Amino acid sequence: MYTPDATLSDRSPSTTDLLRRLRYAQALHQCAQALLQSAVEPASQRLALTAALEHLRAAADAGRAALFRNFEDPELGFCSGIYAESCAPGIPSSLAGGFADRIPWRSVPAVHMRSQAAGLPVGGPTAVVLADAPAMRQALLADGILSIQFFPVHLGAEWWGYIGFDDYNSAREWDEEERLLQRTAVAM
Repeated sequence: MYTPDATLSDRSPSTTDLLRRLRYAQALHQCAQALLQSAVEPASQRLALTAALEHLRAAADAGRAALFRNFEDPELGFCSGIYAESCAPGIPSSLAGGFADRIPWRSVPAVHMRSQAAGLPVGGPTAVVLADAPAMRQALLADGILSIQFFPVHLGAEWWGYIGFDDYNSAREWDEEERLLQRTAVAM
């Protein structure tokens, strides 16, 4: 007579987990579709990127998803600046100029810059991730950003920038499935 192993059933995914995985798969598909749109002009490229970011933001249940590019600034040195973003309702845009246009890499812990350059994500509760960068930590917390997650974008051997996700609801660690979704999207 067959008796199901209780420990096996304890490890099977719940309906909630399966629905979440389906939501992630759909988001990746929709992100890919948005990125496949023919976009020659910079304005249409940003629209396609914004659409792709919206699918990822919604699936990750983040307040904001943004694409940042790296560049050299004559005054501030090596910086990153926002290029495209998607915000949840009620979350203000960072594209209108200001802080997110020129973020000097020297204003964040050097270990984060090295991790990003090496292709490794950085993230977690803002107060923890930026514990060694009090000015940056205070600026993000003052804006209500409780948790952050950054994924580097490389074009060939060049570290082009990163995609960042902001959580305004909780100071959380991003779980492995969320990081997998985000890493997969960055690779696209």
